[in-house]
Amino acid sequence: MQLGARIRDLRVERGLTQRELAEPGYSRGFLAAVESGHRVPTDEALAYLADRLGVGTDDLRYGRPIGVREELVERLAQVRRRLSAGDDGFAASEAARVLAEAQRYHLPDLAGLARLVEGDVLLHRNDPAAALAAFRAAAAEPITGVVAAETIARVSNSLFLTGQTAAAIELVESELRAVRAAPPIDPAVELRLLTPLIYPYVEVGAVQRARRLVDDGLALLPRVTDMSIVASFHTVASQVWNAQGVLAEVDAALNTARRIWAELGMEREIGRCHWMRGYVLLRMDRLAEADGELVLARDILGRVGAQHFYGGATMELAEVRRRQGRFDEAESLCLEAAQVVNAAGYDEGIAEADRLLGRIAVARDDLRGAEALLSRAADRYEAAGLFNELMRTCRELGELLVGQERLTEAVSVMRRGVSCVDKID
Repeated sequence: MQLGARIRDLRVERGLTQRELAEPGYSRGFLAAVESGHRVPTDEALAYLADRLGVGTDDLRYGRPIGVREELVERLAQVRRRLSAGDDGFAASEAARVLAEAQRYHLPDLAGLARLVEGDVLLHRNDPAAALAAFRAAAAEPITGVVAAETIARVSNSLFLTGQTAAAIELVESELRAVRAAPPIDPAVELRLLTPLIYPYVEVGAVQRARRLVDDGLALLPRVTDMSIVASFHTVASQVWNAQGVLAEVDAALNTARRIWAELGMEREIGRCHWMRGYVLLRMDRLAEADGELVLARDILGRVGAQHFYGGATMELAEVRRRQGRFDEAESLCLEAAQVVNAAGYDEGIAEADRLLGRIAVARDDLRGAEALLSRAADRYEAAGLFNELMRTCRELGELLVGQERLTEAVSVMRRGVSCVDKID
């Protein structure tokens, strides 16, 4: 329907004559020309008519039904809940419908959010490369504020998952600098941007930089009302306290995140919190507790079909079983996880699978197999820019070579690991 026809229909619906709607700001003749399509109202005239008709200016301009924005926002919230519960088919089809309506009614931020859901579906299905393309399509929408921050965070995460660690970090660092350089700063935007930097910083060994971001985030929390942003921060911040060995802080963060995700009806995210706690307990050698958390995480994540997270929890459970001396179970779990990360092309996960299988080979006294697996893991960690993990893997490989009295080769490997130190904060 043309703009003039929309104005006419709303006028008639409200029982107004052309003169009653137009005056005192404009003449009846002007309004008649607008309604017939012979004149296009200026922005000022359109705002005047919209106010007289009791609708928003853009609602009138684009013919938006009353309440359509609120309806689409609620539909997207339902889509996210259904996706978190594993209904990726519904999420994909409904996100496409919301996208079409958002574009029809010129609601670019909602169109961007719908595209984010499309990317989230692809991540849920363990296809980070396709998800990256979808998130970049969202970035092409004329989005602003929190939606733009959400998009940057998703693009960065997908870059990280596809082994582009430096690019993932640089993207968010650049955007965060730009936001902080142009006050006033929306605290929700700042928190959403600093959150996706925390885990990559920990993974590359920049723990102090990650801790500074956590401190910044804690200061922002009281001013952020979007609870999904708050829960995401707590989930990721737990990894910094893990790196510093503070279990009480880890538990506090993950308990807060679990409570919020439960209130929001996000089952997959609850499973992720159990995975994170199992990850932390494993690194504190509390193996029985870690086992319980990771079994629960696998149950939840497997039930909702979150393949990437399921693969991560499975990998951690395999390491628990290895440390418990249950090598056959560890190998079976690791090979299952390896299928998931290989299918996604997730470089860090592939490297972790190689390293874990190498550790199992060492326990079985298969030194040749262990050397090949640890060497391959080191190469993958280096290619992904994960120098902290490269250093650890070189240490394990060097110790394996020392045990075989291959000292020259061991020194070379150890030097490779030591060379990473200046790349780690």
